[in-house]
Amino acid sequence: GPISLKEGQQIQKLFHAKTFKKGEFLVKENNYCNELSFVSSGIFRIYSNYEDKEITQWLSGTNSFVTEISSFLFEQASRWNIQAIEDCNVFSISKTDYKKIASFVPRWNEMENLFIARKTFP
Repeated sequence: GPISLKEGQQIQKLFHAKTFKKGEFLVKENNYCNELSFVSSGIFRIYSNYEDKEITQWLSGTNSFVTEISSFLFEQASRWNIQAIEDCNVFSISKTDYKKIASFVPRWNEMENLFIARKTFP
């Protein structure tokens, strides 16, 4: 089943509130993304630069998660820029704290796989 109330409270303690002003970046192309963020308000644009053009891949808004998944999970350089297109409030978890979740949520690996599948293939 889903996570317990106690597990949910433990996970919640690992997230920290952050703000991004319009134009600020969560991550830039070729850098590393060390955070997974839940957007409580605002919109982020995920895009790359190709032949002097900005190609938008996705918009991530209120009540959604945003990260550069390959960079966050596999420590690869980011292929994408993630930029606030308006002022944004998020709750972020670091890669280090994210790894701790499996130690107190027994089904975390299974749940993580479902999350990745939904994030990667909308």
